[in-house]
Amino acid sequence: MNALKGTIAAISAALMLASQAILADENIIIGYFDCSVKASSLILPDDNGDIKSFSGWRNGVAVGDRIRATYEYDVIRDNYRFDVKDLIRDNKLISFTEFGVDNGSEKGARQFSLKGDHRFLKIHLPNFVNYHTFSHSSLELLTLVHGRMNISSENGLNWVGSISLINGANSTLTLGIKCTHAKTALDGILSHFSKVHMKHFGRPKP
Repeated sequence: MNALKGTIAAISAALMLASQAILADENIIIGYFDCSVKASSLILPDDNGDIKSFSGWRNGVAVGDRIRATYEYDVIRDNYRFDVKDLIRDNKLISFTEFGVDNGSEKGARQFSLKGDHRFLKIHLPNFVNYHTFSHSSLELLTLVHGRMNISSENGLNWVGSISLINGANSTLTLGIKCTHAKTALDGILSHFSKVHMKHFGRPKP
């Protein structure tokens, strides 16, 4: 009997943990782009002061590799993040994080619109160097440390553009990419941005 009670207790605990995990996942809104590298160019100065061009770093991102750009919003913590990852080497290329509202003051200056075809979000971090803009036709991500991603689309599904990765003071790797917006979550995130703004600052100005 004691063994049976122990088994039931273990099963109950496992079910509780599973339900909590499901609830936690429901609090995270996730979207992502699946991208393939179509071109690669690395510009480097040599010892003679000249400029040389290469296809990329040895054992680094190359033509044909796959990249995933994931954006997510934590509804509970009001945190937004955007990560660009090399799927072949399991290596994060660019990371951008904004921590939302703290005591009624926006840590990252947000602008957004929910109107028709002009829905967008724009985030400037406090240093005003790192920023991110995102709509159904264009996306730009800039970080001072990692580099830049810039893509655009005419139909909202197929996107083309580039990623520039900073590696040291004098070297930048530029990747030409073609992406599919495999899972879209922009409208859901904008809806929550609006709710948070109204809670702390009132209705956004038209």
